[in-house]
Amino acid sequence: MRSLAILVLALLAAPARAAEIGAGHWEMDIVTTMPGMPAGGMPIKQVQCLSAEDGKDPAKLFGSPGAGCRFTDQRDTGSAYHFRISCSAPTAVSGAGEMRYTRDTLDGQIVLDMKQQGGQSVQTKTTIKARRTGPCATPR
Repeated sequence: MRSLAILVLALLAAPARAAEIGAGHWEMDIVTTMPGMPAGGMPIKQVQCLSAEDGKDPAKLFGSPGAGCRFTDQRDTGSAYHFRISCSAPTAVSGAGEMRYTRDTLDGQIVLDMKQQGGQSVQTKTTIKARRTGPCATPR
């Protein structure tokens, strides 16, 4: 499950680049569902301070070194970002996603097919909702 959470965070890098999201304090709600999971899925709440630079190159923030992920068929309409993704490690993953965005919000879904040991395939659906809540707190 931890590798799935890391992958989801890596996926957030694609829409952030397209949107050049606003700098500041972001709250993210990420819910992943898959067969056999309890109703309501696996929710993750993340709070993050993003700089203007992070919005332009989110791999610095969300990157997952060694994940071997490639984004293809990337299309940015100015309010939505569509993409396909394939990853080779640590688990073979392929899928597609769409993120709708504004400077202050992200909302979308990613559907992934993961190949597990023994060749079994598991499909996950991840819903992401994020909003910028204001400036980052200054360190004291």
